[in-house]
Amino acid sequence: MRTYAVSNYPNEWQQRYLERDYKNSDPVVKPARARMEAFTWAAESPRKVSSQARRFYAEAGDFRIRSGITIPIRTAFGHMSMLTVASRKPSLSLERDIDQPAAVTAVALLHAKLE
Repeated sequence: MRTYAVSNYPNEWQQRYLERDYKNSDPVVKPARARMEAFTWAAESPRKVSSQARRFYAEAGDFRIRSGITIPIRTAFGHMSMLTVASRKPSLSLERDIDQPAAVTAVALLHAKLE
């Protein structure tokens, strides 16, 4: 499976994420595949998370990534694209912090460009 990263993450985190193949342990990817709808996430979430997820969030926190909004999009051939906007804030809100139609359009345009 091809992995492309286009995000507002710091370059050093993007490089580490791809080199260490974090798409398999990123605690945001699995719920994105399962839910296929926009959702927020936060490292300091009150939800019970695994020790692996805590380590991942702690490492991301070293790059000032503390929360985000992820919008998964079904794409051709059963694949999925995700737009994730990360923040150093402790939490984000779908209603307050993102224009969902604009975000979905951005993901669609990016996907078309990568094809």
